[in-house]
Amino acid sequence: MANHGEWVGNLGYVALVTESTPGTAVTPTVFTLIDEESLNTNYNLEDQEPIFGNPAQTFQVLPGLRDHKGDISMVAEPNTAAEVFDMFLTRGTVTQAYTFTVSSANATVGATYTNNSVTFTVVATISSATTLLMTSSGAPATSGTLTKASGTGDSTITFSAATNTTDTWPFTLSSSTIPNSKTVDISTGNVVKRFVGVQCSKIAMSQSKNQLMLKCSVSALGSFEGANVTSVSGSGPYTVVLDSTYDPNLTGKLVVGDLIRFYKSGSATVDATVASITNGNTITTTTNVSSFSSGGFMYLRPQTVSFSLLNPFLWSNTQFCFGATASAALSATQTRLEQGSTWELDYGFESDSGSQRSGSADPASLVRMLGKANLDVKHFFDTPDDTINFTDLTKTACVVRHFAGSSNQYEMRITINHLVTPNPTPNIKSKAVNYSDIKYSTQYDTGDSQMFSVSVINGTSSIA
Repeated sequence: MANHGEWVGNLGYVALVTESTPGTAVTPTVFTLIDEESLNTNYNLEDQEPIFGNPAQTFQVLPGLRDHKGDISMVAEPNTAAEVFDMFLTRGTVTQAYTFTVSSANATVGATYTNNSVTFTVVATISSATTLLMTSSGAPATSGTLTKASGTGDSTITFSAATNTTDTWPFTLSSSTIPNSKTVDISTGNVVKRFVGVQCSKIAMSQSKNQLMLKCSVSALGSFEGANVTSVSGSGPYTVVLDSTYDPNLTGKLVVGDLIRFYKSGSATVDATVASITNGNTITTTTNVSSFSSGGFMYLRPQTVSFSLLNPFLWSNTQFCFGATASAALSATQTRLEQGSTWELDYGFESDSGSQRSGSADPASLVRMLGKANLDVKHFFDTPDDTINFTDLTKTACVVRHFAGSSNQYEMRITINHLVTPNPTPNIKSKAVNYSDIKYSTQYDTGDSQMFSVSVINGTSSIA
């Protein structure tokens, strides 16, 4: 008979959801695909080693200041990519693209129409056509009339249906609004560890053969990895008191409706659900768990995994586009680069351990510092364009475009507004092709009023 402790990592999962208040748990609903993770709680126990009249070194071991940090390497997929950048940069207003089914309508790019108290902008000019593509920040009625507000086109256009085809999520550095915090559940297949107040400090593109990954460095404000049961009372609902010697706010990491499991060595497990949370170390459940009143242990158990995924971004469907400005780069012909070319965005914390203030062993907050971006490119060296740009300090921008979907309708777009490099000319080596290995850093661009930004075009009109 198989030992129930033998679990392959692929039976686990990572799930996340946006918190209303940083550090206050919400049950995760978005399940992602990952390659590996190293997010852990570090208890940082301290040895007390005073003079106490004995040759033993340690008198006692004391609780330390906890930190919660590590890396998660996620598959770069359009829907969950937006969730990842949401805990790294500040989310802007989503722009939704709708395809309207019309009858022989005329409309020109840039014209605006209203329906359902929402303004829609024409994306592609049509003439006596039956399909109209428009963008907006809200949804139209299921059918009805589009009324022109500005531009060139029919004064009214009747549509029989409207389909939300893609959604564009913008993310930027902000001096006034911090990124969102997430609750993140990591399942090993049988035990779930939960982290609250999770944010990213760094996201880097990596490559696994043709598949693209997002390596995310994350920190959290707290965690729940289970707790000993102190007592169980009542006859339904049952009141469960947890040992809070080390963490007086255990239940601040739990949510009503959470799936929990009770375990005692040598005994069968019992599955239950959190019915209510009464204080920092007490919950109730309607399941009879009275047998675990002495020596029992309670932890989160896995949810049923449910995905809402699109095909991932691929290296073969990635374009690096350079131009004199970000706008020019967006419309430029791609420069085909060698494998190993990559980008990294950094918006670090004062400390990855968080601000360890008085009153709690957990960090109080994750204080953001300054943002920066790096771009490493490797390409065949033929013309001295890179050297020319370096010697006359010409501004260069880059837009990295990762595509997915049958018609490349989904995209993860990294815009870096002003690149700077000290090494444009390659070093030569015997029996080796001459490549430019350029490590770009970035500076703030006053003309564009930004250093870098991210846009994710996907198939979801909401972020959980």
